[in-house]
Amino acid sequence: MNNRIIYINTDGGISVIIPAPNAELSIEQIAAKDVPPNTEYKIVDVSEIPAEREFRSAWEHVNDKIEINFDKAKEITKKRLREERKSLLAQQDVEFLKAIEMGSDKTEIIKEKKRLRDITKLVDEVTCISELKQLKAEKPKPEPKPEPTPELVPEPFPLPDVGAIPEVETSTELINVIDTAGGAVTQIKVPINRIARID
Repeated sequence: MNNRIIYINTDGGISVIIPAPNAELSIEQIAAKDVPPNTEYKIVDVSEIPAEREFRSAWEHVNDKIEINFDKAKEITKKRLREERKSLLAQQDVEFLKAIEMGSDKTEIIKEKKRLRDITKLVDEVTCISELKQLKAEKPKPEPKPEPTPELVPEPFPLPDVGAIPEVETSTELINVIDTAGGAVTQIKVPINRIARID
């Protein structure tokens, strides 16, 4: 059965009656049996019931549909944040006492305790239901820093294979130089390079 019975309860919220899957009574008979006397009710399809249950106490029946009262949702969120911060404040109290004993700096502890005490003030700054759901008393963890990109080292440029390098020996030899004008012969030393060995 995909139908639900809704009615406004004495607290001003919405009560929902869900028929049993194997119910032998009709939806109208179930409403007559379970809805409080002299209370208006409506039979709706299950798709009209909000899937979000966090703000169940803030549901209201407006213009023939169930809506979330934003002001009530804010109060629900403040109550949740107060519960969440209890253990966190207690933990900071312990850290504060440790800092006193050790003579350590208490600046960050004091800042965190103030942040927790003021956490409910953030509720009044939001403008939609999704922002209320994102509020948490626990301090957001810093995002991990990206690992540095390794520096690319260029591969050495391969030298061309030029074969074996010859070993060269240098010596000097005397040679005769003839003066063509006067016919005189002069001896001079001239360096001579010889290949001694090739590996």
